[in-house]
Amino acid sequence: MASHELKETLTNLAKRSSLEVESGEEVANEDEDEMQIEALEREVKEMAQKIVDFRSSIPERLGDIVSSASLALLRPKLSLVLASVASQPTGSESRPHSVIEGPQSELTGDSSLMEAGEREHEKLICLRKKAMSNIATAPLILKRVNECLARINKIERSNVNIHSSFKRRRN
Repeated sequence: MASHELKETLTNLAKRSSLEVESGEEVANEDEDEMQIEALEREVKEMAQKIVDFRSSIPERLGDIVSSASLALLRPKLSLVLASVASQPTGSESRPHSVIEGPQSELTGDSSLMEAGEREHEKLICLRKKAMSNIATAPLILKRVNECLARINKIERSNVNIHSSFKRRRN
């Protein structure tokens, strides 16, 4: 009997040691899994930060793109205008005439061209500011629209009696 008990004790010890070895392996596997999970969580946080940064910079980027494209398209081709002015003879007969004032100097024509360019530039700056403000407020407007739609859907789902004067007549 003692030998039988001794065998049982030895088998129990062997089982425990094998369980401890397995549990040690499980602990190592769990540690590796936890490290992988932490690494994935860090990556998710980094991606979330990148998304937030990207979303916050979209209005600025769109405004820059719109303004640069519109400025490039609307910019007067001064090189062609100045080349045509330079190619004209400098005699008094070739200068532009006004009906009221008579002959005008070339300097006045160039300055009016510059003033027109400045006015267009100011208009473009104003347009860019308006576009930037519209782009910046678009997310807020979309959020409000979604909230209103959610409220409307909630009201439609509720079983409330609506007075007939508020119901839409469908033809």
